[in-house]
Amino acid sequence: MSTHRIDTTNAKRIPVQGAGVTAHEIAARFRVTAPSVRRWARQGIVPAFKIGSTYRFDLAAVEEALRVRGEVSDG
Repeated sequence: MSTHRIDTTNAKRIPVQGAGVTAHEIAARFRVTAPSVRRWARQGIVPAFKIGSTYRFDLAAVEEALRVRGEVSDG
């Protein structure tokens, strides 16, 4: 588990919709890098599915997975 928490109080609000969100969109939302998001997917930290070689994410499922892990504050 990571030693830091992601504070979403001032998280960047980007117009993303449900499933099919890209790693770059998740990265922008949580202010991390796209490679970090893809690594989280490979490690099973966040749920993802692949279309060809591209990871796609459900924003609500990613938020919940990180919240459950204690990596996202509810602020």
